[in-house]
Amino acid sequence: MQVLAALGTGAAGDSNAADVLAAIAEAEIPHHLCDGLVGTLLAGIQHPATSAEVRVAALEAVGQICENVAAEVLSRSGEEGNAILAAIIGSLANDESSMCVVLTPAPRWRTSPAFLDAHTPNPLAQ
Repeated sequence: MQVLAALGTGAAGDSNAADVLAAIAEAEIPHHLCDGLVGTLLAGIQHPATSAEVRVAALEAVGQICENVAAEVLSRSGEEGNAILAAIIGSLANDESSMCVVLTPAPRWRTSPAFLDAHTPNPLAQ
């Protein structure tokens, strides 16, 4: 996808490419038309050589996808959900040098309760 190359290229705080990528993914993921996209975004988030701007845009895109695609559709296997959570938690790590990367996930995950419910253990159910 050519829109992947546009991630992080806009002005600071500009998430147009992330918005477009998320909209495409929201339409295509349920039909298995862009399998591997979320994995590609996660790899970019977790790769140390990826610029902070690209990681922020990728976090935005993943957050929008998780917010707008049904959790059961997004997570055909539990591993993808776990990988998403690992990338989000990794972006909050103490060794993260960019405060923008650290702060990016918070607003999205407050509005993604279905995804979080589907991928976090419920201690009361045990």
